[in-house]
Amino acid sequence: MLPRFLFPHGHIHNPDDIANDIFRGHVMLRVRFALSSTPSWVVKDGTFSYQDFYHHIVELLEEDDEETSQVIKLYNQ
Repeated sequence: MLPRFLFPHGHIHNPDDIANDIFRGHVMLRVRFALSSTPSWVVKDGTFSYQDFYHHIVELLEEDDEETSQVIKLYNQ
């Protein structure tokens, strides 16, 4: 299962569609940065790479499907 903060409040997990509503949680990066001990922005915080995390999100958003279109539309509002 993916972290709860990636999804909007009230989201119900569907094991047949784990990406449903993904990236609609408003605290995605804020939680990670808030929980780290890093006092300022860095590319790599311990073993966590913000750069890799960013590229994984970009890869997901480059998929050509209806759900990706909905996520992009949501963030462009």
